Formats: sequence, C-alpha cells, structure tokens
Amino acid sequence: MDEQTTHVFSMIKRFSGTNSLLSDADWAAVASEALAGSAPAQYIVGAAYEKIGDTPRAEQWLQHAASQGYPPAISELSSIRRRTTA
Repeated sequence: MDEQTTHVFSMIKRFSGTNSLLSDADWAAVASEALAGSAPAQYIVGAAYEKIGDTPRAEQWLQHAASQGYPPAISELSSIRRRTTA
C-alpha cells in the first residue's frame, strides 16, 4: 500500500472502529478504489471524514464523488454546505 492509500485506510479504519463489518482488506480496497476515482468509494471516505469531524476533507472527497454525479454525495455535500453557511 502506498502512503496515500495507507493514510486513507487508517482514517477509514478509525471511523469504523472495532465494530466494523468489513475486514482490513475490505477497507484497504475502499481506500484504493477511492483514490482510483470510484464515486461510491469516495463517498464512503467523505462520510468517514465527516463522521470524525474533518469537514474540509469530507467536502473534498464528497466533491470528487458529486462531480461524477453520485446522488448520495451530492446530497451530503449540499447538507454540509448548508450547515456551514447557516
């Protein structure tokens, strides 16, 4: 795993905690897919960043997914922006 994938993987793992239904290999695959441009994986990474309170990184990942037309990312990004501008 390269450094960027390792960082994303460790953040997702932190988000999921010990009650995760996914294995480390599954989370590593999500991280790799997000970095490769998969909108659903980017959405998962964005949601994970949002969950741990890193709104700027959440917006960055959600924007990647939203720019591909991924509806859940579009909705979540809009929600975050409404909260931060209110």
